Amino acid sequence: MIKIKEYKVGKRGLRGAVLSLPKIFVDDNDLGPGDVLEIFRDNEVTGKDALIIIPKNSNKIVERNISTVG
Repeated sequence: MIKIKEYKVGKRGLRGAVLSLPKIFVDDNDLGPGDVLEIFRDNEVTGKDALIIIPKNSNKIVERNISTVG
């Protein structure tokens, strides 16, 4: 997993919260207004509560090898 940057959560309305997507993620996935993202909640990736964001209509297949040390 690659850390891109730390972001602060913004407020939207009375109950909502917003978080901007990193430009590199938007560009790499050719995202634009109205595109749908699937958001999954997982705690197995880092041992912490994590969100996984996947563009729903992505035709790109990205293969990554993740290795752990220790």
